[in-house]
Amino acid sequence: MVSNKRRGRALRGLIGGAVFAVLLATGAAAQLVHPPSASAAADTPWTGTWAVAPQSGGGTFNRQTLRQVVRTSIGGTAARIRLSNVFGSQPVTFADVQIAQSAGGSSVVTASARTVTFGGAGSVTVPAGGSAISDSIAFAVGAESDVAVSFYLPAATGSATQHQLGNQTSYTVAGDASGQATLSNPATSGSYSFLTNLDVQNPAAEGAVVALGASLTDGYASAFGANHRWPNLLAGRLNSAGHTVGVLNAGISGNDLLKDGAGPSALNRFQRDVIQQPGVKWVIFSDDAINDLGDAHPPTAAQLITGIQQLIASAHAAGLKFICSTLTPFKGAGYWTQTGENGRAAINAFIRGANSGCDHILDQDGATHDPGDVQRFLPAYDCGDHLHPNDAGYQAIANAVDIAAIFGASGGVRDVAQGRPTQVSSVGSGTNLGGANAVDGSEATRWSSDYVDPSWLVVDLGAAYSISRVRLSWEAAYGRAYQIQLSSDGGSWTTVFSTTTGDGGVDDLTVSGTGRYVRMYGTQRATQWGYSLWSLQVFGASGGVRDVAQGRPTQVSSVGSGTNLGGANAVDGSEATRWSSDYVDPSWLVVDLGAAYSISRVRLSWEAAYGRAYQIQLSSDGGRWTTVFSTTTGDGGVDDLTVSGTGRYVRMYGTQRATQWGYSLWSLQVFGS
Repeated sequence: MVSNKRRGRALRGLIGGAVFAVLLATGAAAQLVHPPSASAAADTPWTGTWAVAPQSGGGTFNRQTLRQVVRTSIGGTAARIRLSNVFGSQPVTFADVQIAQSAGGSSVVTASARTVTFGGAGSVTVPAGGSAISDSIAFAVGAESDVAVSFYLPAATGSATQHQLGNQTSYTVAGDASGQATLSNPATSGSYSFLTNLDVQNPAAEGAVVALGASLTDGYASAFGANHRWPNLLAGRLNSAGHTVGVLNAGISGNDLLKDGAGPSALNRFQRDVIQQPGVKWVIFSDDAINDLGDAHPPTAAQLITGIQQLIASAHAAGLKFICSTLTPFKGAGYWTQTGENGRAAINAFIRGANSGCDHILDQDGATHDPGDVQRFLPAYDCGDHLHPNDAGYQAIANAVDIAAIFGASGGVRDVAQGRPTQVSSVGSGTNLGGANAVDGSEATRWSSDYVDPSWLVVDLGAAYSISRVRLSWEAAYGRAYQIQLSSDGGSWTTVFSTTTGDGGVDDLTVSGTGRYVRMYGTQRATQWGYSLWSLQVFGASGGVRDVAQGRPTQVSSVGSGTNLGGANAVDGSEATRWSSDYVDPSWLVVDLGAAYSISRVRLSWEAAYGRAYQIQLSSDGGRWTTVFSTTTGDGGVDDLTVSGTGRYVRMYGTQRATQWGYSLWSLQVFGS
């Protein structure tokens, strides 16, 4: 067994021999100077876990503290930040810079807070047009976690380099308050100022993917503060699939491919916002050209295609894979014209063509258009302005990314514990500390035991898996001595990892064994408190037939009027919640299994509004479908179907309702291996 130790939430000071860099931009060129580093961590490259694209025109600050919260994509053993003054008109001094785990709102977990230095100094002055990269910080970053960065601005800044659509609350107070646990009566905004990057060191990191685009990439109209931009949702899919790939969002709302306006054009910012990102290996070019097509005097499709080809050539020259996105429909939007629509069709045809030069395709158009009117968004995915998706639409885009084709097959290995039932020895006093929190996919909730040894947490995976990796993210109350154990029946246990020298933080463990049940069995607490886990992740490949649809992402043709009738209800493991469509034929529900499975059985539990005629279809890419079951005489109730086929996506495609209502499913179960 091998433990890949990621220092964690009980943080341990600065790594010796850290690196500080100042970047000075001169026009299109930039020079980055690194002093020699003696750090033992220097062999582990840096990979971006969060980023925004800088813009001009931010607010001004003077003798104020800013606290900004970022959502990571991957975790790591150490962190560093970048502060940008690239669009500033005067030098900006940053002092009392701190990083900590967010505790929600303007609050931080004070025990996690660490000072950020630059060349060993507690402050840094960044010249106009430049940026500064901090020293390495001994701060363990959790995947898909919220990290707060605070800094004091002791002098007038001039207009800040910003990212305008942060879609996340940032906080400002007078004076130096970086060390405060909670800011008092802060002013708030929805933008980021000066902070553009958070990078990590992670020996398992495969690289980073940059999402380059405009407002659809920026997450316009997604739920504020919910991190439902499609790049965030893609990060979740990658993590669940067992990949360690940083996802960096370089979207700018209003951005164009060919001309400057809302930020430099995609062509003019490609070097800085994509190629210079730490660890970048892939770029997904998304939606900029829609804004070009919406101009009063739009460029021709040929001009836009030439621009895309220039980006492809630049990416390939830098050794990057270039993923082309088809352009989403926008008929009904304020700037839609038939000329723009013709341009969109021509660009999509180019992208789908054999000679595009694209390494892969993300078919955002196919994932979001209305099958009955392909020039418009599917109503279930339209935020209402006919240009931007809602949260379900952003999920559909993230689901359309072919992870295996782009990032490589993971052998079916994924986090098989997420959302599964748990049992615990005890639950500590306090609010919302149950075992389910350790497997809910969030690093903001936790399980905590009573103050007693031994204590344990068990997760039931639902079927036997071949387990290769277990990841524990400890809160400050961690286990000094504990074991990871596997069982086929929940009674007889085999130990696959054991330690008596646990030191908290994140333990990323390589293990080997097969089991349905996984147990963290703690025998010695490191503190006076109990055992407290932000997350327990178990990575494995299926060893038997099970319901592979439970908890997986869904897409639907529509959602009926009413409360809580979304597609996720059909795969939540409960017969008390349901998906319901509008009163229309055809209607459909798709579940993304996350990997290809051999499907042997599909079980549908209908509510009173059922399908008279429907098909069960499988697909490897979510676009081309094979029918494995069809009926025109459905009679409701429970349909338990024996089928045969292989696919990653499963669709119930209804063509005739049996009632005046829509299609309504209590559950859709898919059994595969």
